[in-house]
Amino acid sequence: MVAIIILNYNNPTITLKCFESIEQFNTAPCKYIFVDNASTDDSVSVLDSYFRKNEKSRYVKYVEGDAATEKLQ
Repeated sequence: MVAIIILNYNNPTITLKCFESIEQFNTAPCKYIFVDNASTDDSVSVLDSYFRKNEKSRYVKYVEGDAATEKLQ
């Protein structure tokens, strides 16, 4: 399995386009990790809404301070 890390900073539209592009052409099993670099816009809520709606079965939200070990297995 491959892990793909996508960094976001104040541009959820580009971040989602990146994800959708990878999904369109990817054939290998993979996990995505989205990291927001302290955006000052509404990026986190936009991405959260998108993934809750479209990727519900694969989506886990991790917030700093959460115990990630159980969530990311």
